[in-house]
Amino acid sequence: MNTSVFSRPLLFLDLPGHGKNKEIIPEKEQISAYADWLENEIKQREITHFDLVGHSMGGYIGLEMLQRTSSGMDKLVLFHSNYWEDSEERKKNRDRIGAVVRKNVRIFLNESIPLLFHVPEKYPSIISDIINRAAAMHPDAIVHSAQSMKNRADHRALVAMHKDRVYSIQGEFDNLISAKESEEDWPGHFEHFFIQKNCGHMSHIEQPDASAETLIKMLEN
Repeated sequence: MNTSVFSRPLLFLDLPGHGKNKEIIPEKEQISAYADWLENEIKQREITHFDLVGHSMGGYIGLEMLQRTSSGMDKLVLFHSNYWEDSEERKKNRDRIGAVVRKNVRIFLNESIPLLFHVPEKYPSIISDIINRAAAMHPDAIVHSAQSMKNRADHRALVAMHKDRVYSIQGEFDNLISAKESEEDWPGHFEHFFIQKNCGHMSHIEQPDASAETLIKMLEN
């Protein structure tokens, strides 16, 4: 995605245990623990108002921030993310992730990362790079993230309460989140919901220009 088209400064942060951030992962297996970390990072930079684009798990963190009047967040974009609690089946799958990751993280990543793309065959080098970077993470960080997502609450009422501030971008062919179900269940303003065509869970890679255009319409109007 070409970030130069945005008129305001952008801040990209790696969560604890993710990417280049080698900070110790939070003690609590809760999304709120990551929100605590994010709020602290923002305050340290003396940022008083901001919009948050939360991809996947980042959207769950954004929903936690939405509840905090002191956070300074103006708009939240759920970018290939959702607002509902995991189903019981999904929770069991999160638990299975821990067992697989601790046994052989490469098996988990080689199976799961390609599923994030609508046509993974088009992005072999990018997928390989993502797998390599994820494999460098400590297994505990991956398990902690999975468990935190499993433990999150349902936020339909929260989105409805803040519908003027919450937006959603979903991938037409996302294997993790059904775009159709998301649209039918969306509790916010209909004009704040958008389905990105011809992509899965990674529209910023699969449809970078279209994704940037959609984000600009949401954040800069």
